[in-house]
This record gives sequence, C-alpha cells and structure tokens, in this order.
Amino acid sequence: MISVYRKYSLLILILATGPQAKIFGQVDVVPSVSFLNFISDAIVVGRGSINVLDSNSSLLKIDVHRVVKHGKVSVPNIITIPILTDDTSCQAVRDVTPATEIFFLKETPDGQLALSVSPNSQRCNPLADGYDVPDGPISARWAYTDQLPASDRLAYELAATVEAHNGVGPYAFVLNANILSGVSDTGAKYIYNTMSGSPISSLRMLGTLGLVRIGDPGTLQALVNKPEAYLNVAIPSQIYVGQSLLTTASQQPTATFEGQFIQAVAAITNQNTETIAQLSNLLAQNTYTGLRLAAAKALRNMHTPKATFVLGPYLWDKSEDVRDEALAGVACFANGVPSIDNEKHPTPLDLNQPGSFKTNATLMHFAVGTQTIRPRESFYLEFWRQWWTSNGTKVESAQ
Repeated sequence: MISVYRKYSLLILILATGPQAKIFGQVDVVPSVSFLNFISDAIVVGRGSINVLDSNSSLLKIDVHRVVKHGKVSVPNIITIPILTDDTSCQAVRDVTPATEIFFLKETPDGQLALSVSPNSQRCNPLADGYDVPDGPISARWAYTDQLPASDRLAYELAATVEAHNGVGPYAFVLNANILSGVSDTGAKYIYNTMSGSPISSLRMLGTLGLVRIGDPGTLQALVNKPEAYLNVAIPSQIYVGQSLLTTASQQPTATFEGQFIQAVAAITNQNTETIAQLSNLLAQNTYTGLRLAAAKALRNMHTPKATFVLGPYLWDKSEDVRDEALAGVACFANGVPSIDNEKHPTPLDLNQPGSFKTNATLMHFAVGTQTIRPRESFYLEFWRQWWTSNGTKVESAQ
C-alpha cells in the first residue's frame, strides 16, 4: 500500500476503490466527474489568485480561460469570490501562490458565484486542491466542443493535465478509480485509449487500467496473453499534489501494479460476449491467483446466462475463494437477482424479482459471501453442485 501523508493517503494510480461521493452526508475527497458536474452550477478553468484583505477575509479572483459548464449561469471573464482568510476546519495552511485550476462553482440566491461544496479540498485550498491545469490552451488531442456533455468536457480537462504531468498527477484524477463515472462510453474509451498509447509508462498504465475496468476485450486479451508485462511494472514513486511533487512511501521494497489490475478486473461490469470470454480465460489460468479470483468476482456480479455458464463448473474448484464466488454467482442467477455494480451503485441484493429457475429450494440455499457460505459450506455446496448438474445445460441454452 502507498501513502504520502495522512491527508493524501492512497495516492497512487487508480488505487482507491471506495464509494462515490454522496450528496447528503460526508463528501469524498475525490468525487467522480458526474458528481462534480451535478453539484456545480458552473465549472471553469482559470488563473486564480488570492488577495488577503484582513485576518478574517480574502478575495479569490479567477481570470476565466475556458468554461467547462455554465448551464443557466452567466459566467463573466473575471470572477471574484469572498472567502475566509483562516478557515479553522482546514488542516493545512492555505497556499496563496497564483495557479491555474479547475474551479467548481455554485450560484448564490443573489445571483453571484461562490465555491461549490465539493470538492472539499477546493474550499480549504482553492489554488492547490489537486485540480490544477497547465497554463495556456488545452492540448489539441483533448480539445472539446460545447456539444459534448459537461461531464465529458471535465474529463477531457483532467486527462489533459494528467498527460502534462506524465501520468503522476494531478491527484484528483489518479487517486480515484471511479473518477470517470458518468462520462459517456465513447469519452471514457477515447481517454483511456489515448493514455494507453503513451510512451510514458505511468500514463500508459493509467490508460490500460482504465480499459481493463471498462472491460475492453482487446486489453483483457493482452493481459491474458502476457500478464507479467503489466503486473510487474513498478508503481511511480512520486506524485503531484498541486504544484508539489511528493515522494510516496511504499511499505514493500518493490511496489508493482499487480494489485491495481486485480481491482480493475474485479470491477468489470461489461457483459458483452468478448469480455466474458476473456474473463473466462483469466479464470482458467492458475499462475496469478489474484487475477483469477478477480475474474470470478466480476462474473459473479453479472447474473447473466453467459457469465453463470462460465462460473458453474468452478463449484468444484480447488480454491475455496473461487468456489465461494461461483456459488454466489450461480445462486444469484437462479434466484433472479439483478446484476450489481458495487462501486457505482451499491445496493442490497434484491430477491424479490421473478426468475425462471427460482424455487423455494433455491431461495432456501441462497448464499453470498465467505462469512455466510463457509460455516455451512457443505450444505450450500452440495445443493448447488446438484443444481448445476441438473440445470447447467439449461443455463447454456438460455444464452
């Protein structure tokens, strides 16, 4: 695991896999672009400077370079926002060095613009909040038009600055695996494909991990064919936070991307035939047990005939962990549980849906998770093995 300081824990390329920011309750340090778009009335890129008026108040001045989102809000060329000079709820001393940033704004009842409630880092340190952008026009490869959704435009801005930082910043992008949640499929794939073609290792790995997370079949096939070319790549030892390049401290002598690829595979929700075929190939190999279990987890959450047909035979697997995932996947499919995505939409399992294989017996033997399965493993495993022997061909025909 990687850490910098407590405030910036888990600063590593696509490492965090926690839940998305919540509208009510505590706001995550690094919310997704869809949440940032939702919570902001306007989003701009501009040069910010702070003028300290007295011990209690300051003025944030933004010279607007680009408008990412304006909605119904009129965005002037220069925005001035009053802020507290010394916000006691912020742990760090505010940086007053002028910087070019992405600013997330809200409209006040009197029609003025103020800083949005998210991200929290912006309120504490608007000129060093991890959403810094290179000076000058955006790179041609990341240029966007007003026809694109605001979430996509914001994602392109973040991608441009990640490229400018050679894939090791800004932390707002590289910290959160779900940062592109809400971006169109076309936009996300373009961003990840562009990054994955970079000659710079850290940028290339960031793009490749993104392609794995969206279940790109070609990238998964490359991972199947030569996993060591990806898993054994060393993680960068430094990362940008604002304009500062901080050294990360690994608890292991050599930190590689293996853990990040395991998390990316487990998060796959793409249910197309080619993706499931590659997940099946990852599950069939025995060299990298972490990847193998991750593929089983991804298939377990799909609850489709194709995914379940792959999982069924693994009820007899030698690995207890893989057997648990296979049992959970088959049980969910048989009982009509909808597909789940724990990272984007964490919801309880729904056993109230109809299912063509659903019976009182399948409900009685429904089980998900090691803590539920292991204490009565023989009870559950014997039933579902018998069920698969009787129904496996029917599942195959249901495809």
